[in-house]
Amino acid sequence: MFVSHDAFSKCGYRWAWILSLSASIGTFGQLKAFDVGWRKPLSTKEREIEANILQRHNILGLYPSMVEVPIDGSSVDITTSAPFSDAVHAVAWTSHYLAGASYRYAWLRQSGADQASVDQAKLRADEIFEAVYRCQRVTGRRGLLARGYFIGSGPTFDERRGASHRDDWHQGEADGYALRFCAGPSHHIYSAAAMGMGQYYDLVAEGLQKERAREAIDALVSYWVDNDYKIEGYDDARPPVPILGLTDGQTLNTRVMMAISACKIALHATGKAKFKEAYEDLLSRYQVRALKSFRVGKGYDDAHHVFAHLDLLDRIETEEPLRQAYGVVADGLWQHYQNEGHSHFTYIYYKLRPNAPGKDKAMRLAHHTLATWPTDMTIQPIMSDLPLDGGTPYPVYATGWDNEFIWKGDLNRPNAHHSRIAKGLAVSPQSPNVAMVVDPSGHLYLTHDQGRSASGWKCVSDLLKSPVKAAAFGKRTRIMAVACEDGFYLSETAGHEGWFRLPLEYEGVPEAVLFDPYDSNVIYAMTGHHLYQSIDHGEDRLGR
Repeated sequence: MFVSHDAFSKCGYRWAWILSLSASIGTFGQLKAFDVGWRKPLSTKEREIEANILQRHNILGLYPSMVEVPIDGSSVDITTSAPFSDAVHAVAWTSHYLAGASYRYAWLRQSGADQASVDQAKLRADEIFEAVYRCQRVTGRRGLLARGYFIGSGPTFDERRGASHRDDWHQGEADGYALRFCAGPSHHIYSAAAMGMGQYYDLVAEGLQKERAREAIDALVSYWVDNDYKIEGYDDARPPVPILGLTDGQTLNTRVMMAISACKIALHATGKAKFKEAYEDLLSRYQVRALKSFRVGKGYDDAHHVFAHLDLLDRIETEEPLRQAYGVVADGLWQHYQNEGHSHFTYIYYKLRPNAPGKDKAMRLAHHTLATWPTDMTIQPIMSDLPLDGGTPYPVYATGWDNEFIWKGDLNRPNAHHSRIAKGLAVSPQSPNVAMVVDPSGHLYLTHDQGRSASGWKCVSDLLKSPVKAAAFGKRTRIMAVACEDGFYLSETAGHEGWFRLPLEYEGVPEAVLFDPYDSNVIYAMTGHHLYQSIDHGEDRLGR
């Protein structure tokens, strides 16, 4: 099976920015990329990524991140029977995705797009909002937010594998579906949901949906505002989570900033006095109106949340001292990320600070990130990491596993993960440093240093006339046997001076070859029909 991890699992805003830029940016040429399909107009990428989300990452509108894609092309399993799927953070990812969908709708409507496209964008934003709101309603407790859900009854993948959240899964029902939901409390999911639903309320919702969004935001923020700023869990399995975390009660940090913004969002949507009181309480306690500097360590997760909140606050907060203070927060965050090409952070920062220095360079980096971002994030097994020979380092999505640079630290830090898929591997019995690898094209490579260096790999199949399917070492490192599409071959010079064909008349297609570990004179050759054996190192005709 392959595992698909869409890059937008935590960056729903990103594709909204792709859409808004596409009209002016167009196609970027001659980019260093593994997939020529990346060289497309950004509007085309947005459509392809959205299609991927709908096909692979869609549980009634909810966005699970990594999912297992059946190799036979059948549909991704969105039920509790799914062999692998990450829904424990799905409500956070979906909330950021909702923010992006809200921007898409607003942009299409403002730019004069055809009515069918505008209507479709609104329906999709409505659907995503309902998925986020469903994470509240499925718990059966007003304002208690589930992390995510699957259709059906347990146990889920997390429960079967004994993950850290295995005891947080419960059974519920919403909209006529039996749903298995994860209810572990977290300040991050409450932050993301408030921001995402706030964007939806402000940019998209109308009529009944406006009322539903208002109620959803009211319930969400009331859940901790009415409980002394603590998030209660579903049961006694976990203690309450303080929305503000560990704080000295006077120094503003990113976690407190998320709570401040959530109070403002709830006040904006409902007008309720209790949210005004909570907002003013936090502003006063943390001396926000007098803020002159904002010092915070580098942390992508919190920065991602706070930048998204700052974007919304820029529209809904009108008091000038607070707008200035929120700009100071943006400055404090931006100092860590100004050279990284993070498009989400870049566009929000220069929306808040249009005249800040370094704009041209930052915009170029942000555009490059979008232009080289792939539309296919399917993860496949890899052979090894080959370092670059210089030049611009590959972005982190070119690595084998760490597809989100949020975990890497710096998009442009050279890590140079560029790998081929390995179809077959053989290690010499004489030395574990020596190995052969068969790549998907049927080339055979030999390494003498465990694959640590690019220069250590050499192709040893150039003298073979057909692709290699499997390889094996004999007693000595120089002795190798291979199964090719046109027959079985042996080399006693590690492939450097050629290969001779084993004198075997066989039925079927060659599939594998190996040496007996206890008797190096014995060679086994396997086809799709039979297994053959030679007891004299292939010197004579191999017999079945």
